[in-house]
Amino acid sequence: MMIRTLAAAAVLALSAPASADALLDRLVADAKAVGPDDFAWTRTLRSEQRGGDEVKVRNVIDRYDPSRPVGQRWTLVSIDGRAPTADEADDYRKGTAQAIVPNYGRLARYLGSGAQRATEGSRTVYRAATLPKGSLQLNKNDLSAGARAEVLVAEGTKPYIERLDVMSTKPVRMMLVVKVDRLDATTRYKLMPDGRAVVAEQVSEMRGSMMGKAGTIRTVASFSDHRAVTRTPAQN
Repeated sequence: MMIRTLAAAAVLALSAPASADALLDRLVADAKAVGPDDFAWTRTLRSEQRGGDEVKVRNVIDRYDPSRPVGQRWTLVSIDGRAPTADEADDYRKGTAQAIVPNYGRLARYLGSGAQRATEGSRTVYRAATLPKGSLQLNKNDLSAGARAEVLVAEGTKPYIERLDVMSTKPVRMMLVVKVDRLDATTRYKLMPDGRAVVAEQVSEMRGSMMGKAGTIRTVASFSDHRAVTRTPAQN
């Protein structure tokens, strides 16, 4: 009897995942439960481009509302405090036609790519040394193959990802004349009253060169006016 019991225990041990992580499973499940069309929001973008002594600043406000028909969900509100021109609005529509909608659900991509658990002080972090295709994109260029990620968990009654850091790990050339030496992006999230998380802020900094001229581009995107959207069957 004892031999049979030990043998059964050995089989169970072999069949159980070696790296079972209940917290990670819960975080992934919660992320997958939030889609890109679950919330409407307003975004305020400030970009600062530096090259030598030249500094260019641009401020853009736009909105995303998934309760509106497809093709009308993105709205360009203003550019540098003024209404956009017809050409600017047209360029914006073309740029957002295939745009990735910022949302908490995308975190499942990073957590599902062999993320390793670690502890920093009293905080839990997960690190992914490699990223799946499509995780990090820049102007339709996929930089995922040369990037890594780290997420910081806010634990408590409702654990959620508080911050995502994505860092490129090798230089990339685009369009022959553009070289990206380094790209760092940080996304912060917050919990809504219904317990779901949304994007609160995204900060990115890119260092590289164009036509041999070195420079940096820093962009800060702040999200506000979040509104939960109830989708009809036709929208699902």
